[in-house]
Amino acid sequence: MAYVYEHINPETGKVIYVGKGCKNRAKWFSGRTHTDLLFEFINKGYSKNEIVRIVKDNISDKEACNLEIELIRQYGVENLFNITLGGQLGPKGEANWQWKEIKESDFLNLLKKGGYITQICKKLNTNPNLLKRKFYPKITLNQYCENNNIVYAADASGKGNPSYKHLDKKEFMRLIKKGMKLTEIAPLLNFSHGGLCRKYKKEFNVKSLKELL
Repeated sequence: MAYVYEHINPETGKVIYVGKGCKNRAKWFSGRTHTDLLFEFINKGYSKNEIVRIVKDNISDKEACNLEIELIRQYGVENLFNITLGGQLGPKGEANWQWKEIKESDFLNLLKKGGYITQICKKLNTNPNLLKRKFYPKITLNQYCENNNIVYAADASGKGNPSYKHLDKKEFMRLIKKGMKLTEIAPLLNFSHGGLCRKYKKEFNVKSLKELL
């Protein structure tokens, strides 16, 4: 027999994960996509009983799979730490581990084009948690981008929305030599002023523009 359970953020009461299992699976916190967060709750003094909620117990494995899929659909996989849509099989009977089909080259190319992570997920038919599990499980997205020479910066609108851009160094130097200011160059290269400052200093290993002129 199986059961379906939820992991709850004890500070907000929101569901952060939906799973199915048997025996002590619900309270086994190691090796999860959200292990660090679970143990953070434990370190703050919350008990496992405050984090784990059994939704339905003593049911067949098939019923547990169906309920898991339904709950993930209700909450929205993008709002959970789940990396699949639930169940052991996908809608066509195939294994439901979509991340195996996503190529890192496709992910990186979308990041380089400046797409927001939500837009990228839609194009890849996945969610942020799944991408993290596959490509950068132990670091942040910002660190992953830096490791692949992609900058994390606000967009040119100045609204603070994240985008990931490559800096065209030749074009940057051409504009600088024309006497243009960074505030003028930033929108042309689709950067915020602050994002462009951080990027050129890192790319050219300098502390100011004076070192480039």
